[in-house]
Amino acid sequence: MGMGLDPGAIQARHVAVTLATWDAVWGEYLHPKWAEQRMRLHGAQEKVLERYFMKIHLAVDMLTGMLEEEVGLAAQVVRLVVAGGSVGSLDTIAQANQYSKHQLALQPIKELDAYCAELGCALPLDIMPGAEDPTNVALPQQPLHRCLLPGSSRCPELVRATNPHAFQLDGVRLLGTSGQPVDDMVKYSQQPDRLAVLEWSLRWRHLAPTAPDTLTTYPFHDRDPFILDATPHVLFAGNQPEFATRMATGAGGQAVRLIAVPSFHRTGCLVLLNLRSLECRPVCFGCSLGDGQPATPTPPAVAASGQDAAAVMAQ
Repeated sequence: MGMGLDPGAIQARHVAVTLATWDAVWGEYLHPKWAEQRMRLHGAQEKVLERYFMKIHLAVDMLTGMLEEEVGLAAQVVRLVVAGGSVGSLDTIAQANQYSKHQLALQPIKELDAYCAELGCALPLDIMPGAEDPTNVALPQQPLHRCLLPGSSRCPELVRATNPHAFQLDGVRLLGTSGQPVDDMVKYSQQPDRLAVLEWSLRWRHLAPTAPDTLTTYPFHDRDPFILDATPHVLFAGNQPEFATRMATGAGGQAVRLIAVPSFHRTGCLVLLNLRSLECRPVCFGCSLGDGQPATPTPPAVAASGQDAAAVMAQ
């Protein structure tokens, strides 16, 4: 070793210290006061999950027309796009409890399938994979496998989309990702503005400028699928910290709506896009949950305009 330290002596010293303090460490860990703290932490986690699922239920009820005061809005939504982050990391979920890791890993997928089945019967639904969803990590990500969504896959209006995802609605060209390219550009630049980064990508005519150096992509040898051959009307990135939007104008007079779609599980917001004017606004859901009190739903904070709309949501 450079400093003359013997690895064997260091290891022996570590073992000796561990054995000498073993009983004291476990005695303190099992003290009733720490057990009470662990129970409080578990209760706080349960409340957070309850708030999150309440927001999902409110969003599903609104989009399916089950909220009486929002029936008119639900009738104007022509498509829902879930921009990634629907399941999360199964390895992280499984590590929570090694004895029931298989059941815990499957639970988020079962819940996603149930929500997609309910939504897919009410309106067209596109579901994109995200950074931690069970599909390939390298961009472009392939759709979630049909076997993961056995119930909702029977819905004729469900589209298991790729990431990036390009589609058209009433002549409006929409293109978006689940957020990995924007996150990677922000990480390796001094630009914190997500919309500015998204506009860079648009002007450079490339969806993933940092790939493959710092962003994992499939090694295409004969073509680059991330090059923009045509200018979209709407360019969005999912799983962003907060909602933001603005119009970008090109040298040829092209107008593109840039949208940073906020993460739903952090903000409780989805985005409504007006397909006629390309105006967009967030619709936020919330619930109040006091100690020992049931969750009280809060209605959407923003009403939609009277035009056909596409709802974009990142889990």
